[in-house]
This record gives sequence, structure tokens and C-alpha cells, in this order.
Amino acid sequence: MAVTVADLRAILSLDTAKFTSGLEQGATRLKKFGSDIEEVGRSLSVRLTAPLVAAGAAAGAAANKLDEAMDHIRARTGKVGQDLDRLGDDFREVFRQVPQSADQVSAAIAQLSTRLNLTGQPLRDLTVEMLNLSRVSETDLNETVRLSTQLFQGFGIASRNQSDALNFLRNITLKTG
Repeated sequence: MAVTVADLRAILSLDTAKFTSGLEQGATRLKKFGSDIEEVGRSLSVRLTAPLVAAGAAAGAAANKLDEAMDHIRARTGKVGQDLDRLGDDFREVFRQVPQSADQVSAAIAQLSTRLNLTGQPLRDLTVEMLNLSRVSETDLNETVRLSTQLFQGFGIASRNQSDALNFLRNITLKTG
């Protein structure tokens, strides 16, 4: 079977046309795919990236508040090193248990630690009780701590028993008005 130049030219022309048509279709599909991916990217930016950025900003603000609270505790107590670390642990534990702000919790921790030389669980328990009393009675936290510690010291109630005594007084107050 003899193939002529005209036949080859016709075959190559037809094959090139199919090849070119296939490339054009592929390019069109790739452009559509690229547009679809671009739309997915925009959607992710709006629905995912923006909330993540906002969450990151909120986390940064919360970290700043906690750092400020530790600065407050250090300034009010004069504690540094391991002593400050222990008060930081006390602060974080109390902060998890009460609805008050980091500022209020750090103020109570600092005052009670300084006035009564407490750390650890006794400080945590008494701080929670003071914060609860101040919140429920709608009184100034600083005054609540000052007056309560003076009262307990005046009656000779040991620091380790003050949380129970305060809880008892709070319950009596709630029952009697």
C-alpha cells in the first residue's frame, strides 16, 4: 500500500486539528477549574480565615489580660520567682472557677496572699469565697477582703479556717437577709 504525500498531508492535517481541538477543550476546562478553585479560596477566606483571625485576636487579648493580672499580683505582693509562679497557679485555678474578671481575681489573690500570707489550696478556697461573697452581696471586692480579714483576725480565726467561716457567714446572710 503506497502512501502519497497528499495522503500524509491530509492525515497530519486531520490529526493536528483533533489535537488542537483537544488542547483547546483542555485549556477551557483548566480555566473553569482555576475559576472554581479561586471561588473556593475566596469562600474559605470569608468563612474560615476571617473567623480564625478573629479568634487569634481574642486569644491574644485574653493572654494580655492574664499577663496584666500576673503583673498586678507581682506588684501588689512583691513576690518573684517560684513564689510568684505558685501565686500564678492559684490565680489560674480560681479564675477557672468564678465569673469575675482577671483583674478582680488578681486583686483578691494579691490582697489575701499579702494580708494572710496564704498560698495554695487555702488561698484558692478563700479567694473563691471572697469573690462569691462580693458578687452575691454586690459589695466592693477590696472592702469585702479588707473587712473580712480584719473581722477574722479580730476573732482569732486562723487563716486555714477562714474559708469555712466565710462560707458559714455567707449562708447565714442568705437565709436571714
